[in-house]
Amino acid sequence: PKLLVLAVIGAISQVQAQQSDEVIQLTTPDSSVAVGAAGVSGDSNDRAQFGMFNGMRKERGYLLLDLDYLTRDNASGLWTFLTGRNLGTDNREFRVGMQKQGDWKIFGEYNEITRNSPFTVNTGMTGVGTTKPNIVAIAAAGTGTDYDFRLQRKGASAGVEKILGPNLKFEASAKSEEKTGTRLWGRGYDCASYVCGTSTSTALNQNSFLKNAILLIPEPIDSTIRQFEAKLVYHNERLNLVAGYYGSFYSNSNGNISPTVPNSLYGGNGALVGALYPAVGSNIIAGGGTSLQNVLQSAMALQPDNQAHQFSAAGNYALTHSTKATFKYSVTRMTQNEDFAGMGLPGAPAGYSNLAGKVDGINAQLGLTSRISRDFNVLANVTYLKNDDKTPKALYNVEAKAAFPATNPVSYTNINQPGIPGATWFNNHTSKKDINGKLEGTYRLPDDIRLTLGADYRERHRDVPESRVEEALGGLGPLREKNTEKTYRIDLRRSMSESFNGSVGYSISERKGSDWTNLSTLDPTQPTPNTALNTYLINTYCGGRPCYGQVLPASVLIQLNANTPFPSSMADVDREKWKISLDWTPTEQVSMQFVAEDGRDKNIMPFDPVAGPKGWRNSNNGLYSLDATWAISDKWTLTGYG
Repeated sequence: PKLLVLAVIGAISQVQAQQSDEVIQLTTPDSSVAVGAAGVSGDSNDRAQFGMFNGMRKERGYLLLDLDYLTRDNASGLWTFLTGRNLGTDNREFRVGMQKQGDWKIFGEYNEITRNSPFTVNTGMTGVGTTKPNIVAIAAAGTGTDYDFRLQRKGASAGVEKILGPNLKFEASAKSEEKTGTRLWGRGYDCASYVCGTSTSTALNQNSFLKNAILLIPEPIDSTIRQFEAKLVYHNERLNLVAGYYGSFYSNSNGNISPTVPNSLYGGNGALVGALYPAVGSNIIAGGGTSLQNVLQSAMALQPDNQAHQFSAAGNYALTHSTKATFKYSVTRMTQNEDFAGMGLPGAPAGYSNLAGKVDGINAQLGLTSRISRDFNVLANVTYLKNDDKTPKALYNVEAKAAFPATNPVSYTNINQPGIPGATWFNNHTSKKDINGKLEGTYRLPDDIRLTLGADYRERHRDVPESRVEEALGGLGPLREKNTEKTYRIDLRRSMSESFNGSVGYSISERKGSDWTNLSTLDPTQPTPNTALNTYLINTYCGGRPCYGQVLPASVLIQLNANTPFPSSMADVDREKWKISLDWTPTEQVSMQFVAEDGRDKNIMPFDPVAGPKGWRNSNNGLYSLDATWAISDKWTLTGYG
């Protein structure tokens, strides 16, 4: 008994000594400074990846400086901290602040990071990195000037925290980040008939002119983003709640890029093409066409100024000792109203000086977890997301039209709106609504088996055009306004021994949706004509209405020609999936994990024997993986996977 008492007293003394050491470390913190040097040599092209983000792109020496300063005034309980990382390079970080425990805290930060492009560009262009670059054709590759593009971010932020009571805290922060530099960018164009026109004249023979081009046009970066956040944090025995405001403000000093492009460029075979595809006359297109040169010289819009404001509340509440609820609700308004003229963009719709873009968003979530009994747990969750695009509609897009009446038998005709002087349509809207639900129950069976049954539900709504004049979505035949997907799953998990666990799971899903909106002016109930498409004009009606915009079953729409695709992300699909996982720890030093998955997706959309299946029909996927870990010693661990 005496030995036992002495052993207990010794253990208690050792614990008390450890606790005393920890208290001393917390109340008398240490500070440190780390100083070093680095040198980088050799060709920068050989270490392009190495120098992308570490601030050591150039061939020279670098100062390596880190510091940590932390002090505490025992009388007032005031802490002061200062940290710095990579202070001798251009990806430096610096943070300073003060706090009085249990009362308040203030801090400030500054950070930089530079991204160097791993590619060196050789070009004859002048004005690189400006909004008005001048394209210069050079006779041989590599005879221009080398440019290394880089993007630099510089950010500063500050924040404050204040304890307002035993259950309430206030937090606020502000951040401003500037981004400058030059980024690889470009433009290209294949001069289509409705831009450059068509002609049978030998003077406009396409073999005599360059009809398409791809040009390097670097993007100049000079933007600022400012973020503000303020929130109240409340908690008691049952409720945890965070409510606040977040604002984001983006401004871009550059509105557009307007390059100068010569009328002669080198083709892919290295030969100088003496003239880009020229503009056609008003006898081909009403008002005349445009040339490839002018298309390439037109202004390219850069990211416009925009802002967003969000108010939110989120938290959890203990209904009982075994049942908890989680919740979240936020409203967001996003706007974009930068002036077109200020961005250097002419040709806006009459009466509109800016987009007046506005999107309102709602995000709501409610969840519930409950331990019904010792062996039975239940989880339920539902989320609702809605983005309502309230941007005014205007005729932003104008498509070239043939002279009317046409003076040339091969003049261009727009099959979508024949007879209308200029095919135009409105800007797209991006409204959508998503509803997601989840219900899951886990029951502990005999023999240490856990059975989980679950069901998932997803519903997605999207805007669809109602008329050809309103919107045009090129390349698609139909569009679906609504999709729903239901998933049912089962999972069995068992601990077979202290060192061996396994599980097997199976799930099936079914995705369906509403009828399809026809985005073609052709009558899908009629066979595809052998004559030119422009013989089936918008004057073709489906049931007394224009075909475009009608809501029809897929079985009707699949009769369109085989080149009319159905979006695969909206198609009816059946899915099933198996998953097996094993976890084995034969010794304390060795552990292994094995996973096998096998799945199948089947497109169950209608099949037309003439027009085809409208996309893929079946797909299979499989995954087999093995991970292993071996702790060779306290200092060495070997891992492998396959």
